[in-house]
Amino acid sequence: MPPHDGLTHLKEYDVKDSNVELIGTDIDHNVKYASAATEPAWNNGEVGLVAGLRIWRIEEFQVVPWPKERYGQFYEGDSYIVLHSYEVGKDANKKLGHDIFFWLGSKTTQDEAGTAAYKTVELDEFLKGAAIQHREVQASPSEGFLALFPIIRILAGGVRSGFRHVEKEVEKEEIKTLLRIFAPANKRGAAIMVYEVEPTWKSLDEGDVFVLDTGVKIWVWQGKKCSPMEKAKAAQVVHDMTLAKHIDVEVLTQAESRSTVVVGMLGGKDIGQQELQCPRPVSTAEKQGTEAGRPTRLFRLSDASGQLTLDLIKDGEAILRSDLNGDDVFILDVGKAIWVWRGQGASKAEKATWIKVAQMYMNSLQGASLTPIATVLEGNESMAFWKAIEVTIQIQILEWQSSTMALSRPWADGPFKLIPTPRFTQGPDQPVDQYISAASQMALAHNVILRGLNSIYLQAPHVKPEDYKDFVGYSQCWYQIITSHHHTEEEKVFPRIEELTEKGLMTTNVEQHQAFETGVEAYNNYLQSLLPSNTSAFSGPKLVTIIDSFAPALTTHLTEEIPSFLSLRRFGDALPLEKISAEEFGKAGRAQAVTEGGQMFFLNLDRNFEGGIWRNWPGIPAPVRFVFTRVFSKWHAGWWKFAPLDQDGNRKELYALGDE
Repeated sequence: MPPHDGLTHLKEYDVKDSNVELIGTDIDHNVKYASAATEPAWNNGEVGLVAGLRIWRIEEFQVVPWPKERYGQFYEGDSYIVLHSYEVGKDANKKLGHDIFFWLGSKTTQDEAGTAAYKTVELDEFLKGAAIQHREVQASPSEGFLALFPIIRILAGGVRSGFRHVEKEVEKEEIKTLLRIFAPANKRGAAIMVYEVEPTWKSLDEGDVFVLDTGVKIWVWQGKKCSPMEKAKAAQVVHDMTLAKHIDVEVLTQAESRSTVVVGMLGGKDIGQQELQCPRPVSTAEKQGTEAGRPTRLFRLSDASGQLTLDLIKDGEAILRSDLNGDDVFILDVGKAIWVWRGQGASKAEKATWIKVAQMYMNSLQGASLTPIATVLEGNESMAFWKAIEVTIQIQILEWQSSTMALSRPWADGPFKLIPTPRFTQGPDQPVDQYISAASQMALAHNVILRGLNSIYLQAPHVKPEDYKDFVGYSQCWYQIITSHHHTEEEKVFPRIEELTEKGLMTTNVEQHQAFETGVEAYNNYLQSLLPSNTSAFSGPKLVTIIDSFAPALTTHLTEEIPSFLSLRRFGDALPLEKISAEEFGKAGRAQAVTEGGQMFFLNLDRNFEGGIWRNWPGIPAPVRFVFTRVFSKWHAGWWKFAPLDQDGNRKELYALGDE
């Protein structure tokens, strides 16, 4: 029968109503009664023991396994629990890490949503409390959730609607099922979304691909602004559909006059093409946070006084690692997401109440109902959490740094912003473990790259012809240090990390390298075309244009790699990250020292950065540093006038800034 026949009409579910604040209510007691002493879903011999992806749907307070062949398929009227277990460590140190997502459809019931939330907490307890928990709302999926599936299908109906999956072939009849296919905006590495939408011309949009199944024929309508990837994924969806029933398929682009046939079948016979616009049914968390305009806030949930209280600790200020106390629970609101950090020493009441308190807080905010909520346990923080902490570090840190030097003109701390180190941002009284140390040293190395790039970017338009040759030489040195750095990561550091943890762990970092590689090579090729005797043809504006082509991808990578190193803390002592980094980058540094890249490094290393706490980094003997900065720098001495620091590592005004 047609997929909509016999369905109970589901009302729109308001996520503000209840989804997690039901703990402790009658629903909570009903769930406990139904689950009894043990939950069969968790005791199947695999959960918590075997890596992989597992999904359950909530049906009448029960946790029911979802068929593996339907993974990635969700009904808007249901709630689901998704467990992703993955191996971390190696050999004797090997263990499982876990992410638990409870997914709430837009038309799920209050009972189902409350059960999913409760059972997520129960599953976390079954997994010894170390899992990272995520609340997922249909209309605003997180990047982590999307990354689990190559294709996500959101279909009408649900368990309460009376939907039954019919496998046997039925007589072909005229029906209309319309699927919208698109890649969510601003979601790196995101899955393709397949949404079942209202079968009307008003659902069409020129930016996406639509598949209309009439029962006797499948029509593919490609909007004029859809991407090649969306077209390819739509073809895959249609292929899967035709495996179940052998019917004709016709593909039409919006630019073709015949595409109006599809519009007509959807009731838009007299509608012009220019009117085909419809907002996507997914709103990114980033967009919501921006629209809400909320300042960063940190709250402490504590019962130290004898009563459970939620106190505002910081409002609109930078959040430091030292603000988190392991004896309490903290709620961090960064606008696009709400994070809950559970200290290892938090009381049972604090740990049990966080989800309810976070929901109540979110409900008190206007326009925050779709904001993702996630929780991490102290010592098991994810990369995304550390990134959220890092982005709260206000730019005043860098402005303060600049003000101490009293430079009146632009300097090499912009336009591409420098990166605060985790050691500095956590505060001076906090212990520094190997992960904080390794991530901080990575930030320092990245800042050398950024200062070098900034000094080139700012001075290129103002270099005088008599200085072209020296400036090209200086700019070429920047290519040496960045290629050496990323070669060392890809060929030495990352393989050693994966050897001790899990294969593919550093794939995202490598993919980020690839995103700017082409632009960096174009930069090098342009400079090489001017050497050795064509430097008179140098064009500052052209070099700036080339830098603009890769700088966004590069700066994103340099910033995000710091929390990615912090996220490795979950491997503990099994991963000697600081030792690996020191050994491999030390070898690369010694090789660079006898080239111009060594001088480029030291003349872009600010020894007064963050109040001078890094003055002796890297740890090399003073005589060796003297040779690098004062002896080797005599080679190509004209190049180094463009450097932003002097031989002692102190800031100096940039040489070529015109008459500004």
